[in-house]
Amino acid sequence: MAQQVQVTIPQVLGYLDKGMTRKEISEELGISQQDVKRMFKHEELKGKQAKQQPGFVIVESADASAATNDDTFQEEHQEQEQPNY
Repeated sequence: MAQQVQVTIPQVLGYLDKGMTRKEISEELGISQQDVKRMFKHEELKGKQAKQQPGFVIVESADASAATNDDTFQEEHQEQEQPNY
């Protein structure tokens, strides 16, 4: 008989907070999807679902010079595009 995997409620809730599906949880823990189904019958896990993760991440610009470099790049190209009369 294979050794049983020990799983804690906070561990499973953490997986759900990360947006992991039941299939991904079964792969992470190395257990069958049937076992995951049984696991979610536990009273503390009943009705719990993965939290939707947004398709984006907002990043604060730590380097203000990146915007300055981009502005300089755009200005250089605008100067080149203007015709000389």
